[in-house]
Amino acid sequence: MGECEITDCVTEHLSPWFTGPYGFVLRNACVLPFMPLPGALRFFDVEERV
Repeated sequence: MGECEITDCVTEHLSPWFTGPYGFVLRNACVLPFMPLPGALRFFDVEERV
């Protein structure tokens, strides 16, 4: 699990990871401690746990 900033949405990119038709350009990515969550095929908010 991790978090990052989405800085752009592109339709082409030189990265070998880009497979199109759209891709997000990310920055400031960091790894977060593992926390089991149900899967989702979209972005979703995660409540912080103490």
